[in-house]
Amino acid sequence: MTWGRGRARTRHGTESAPPARLALAALALAGIAVGVVIVVRRRRRRPVPEPPRVLTLPRDAAELDNIFDIEFVDRATLRVGYSLFPTGTEVHWTVVDDRFTMATGAFVARGGGSQAHIITQLLEPALVGERAEVHFMWMIAEVPFHYTVRRELTLL
Repeated sequence: MTWGRGRARTRHGTESAPPARLALAALALAGIAVGVVIVVRRRRRRPVPEPPRVLTLPRDAAELDNIFDIEFVDRATLRVGYSLFPTGTEVHWTVVDDRFTMATGAFVARGGGSQAHIITQLLEPALVGERAEVHFMWMIAEVPFHYTVRRELTLL
């Protein structure tokens, strides 16, 4: 074989690529193969989900709160009876009338154990639909609570 510039001739007179080009092509193919292997291995690895956060409620958690009465006195007044909330618990409420939020507010619960407390909240604007939902949200010991009640308004 004779090596000159560019391509070399074999004994049979055909041209072949010089060894440097062959080595470069082999290196490029090896790099592509390594890249494919890395991508495949990364896809196989799934992120490990974090364990669920567990919060411990105080003893007797079922007796911590109680909303025992929700009544629309008229279409512009909401009355709520509650007991057993820890003193200072902030209770948020939302009134939804036919899928539209009509009023929102909050009250801070007074303690007193099982002593009943009644609050009256004015709604503005007044409710116009046939039924309404009241959503209550509060937190005790960093645990969120949500309570919803639906009332018919046809008799008001």
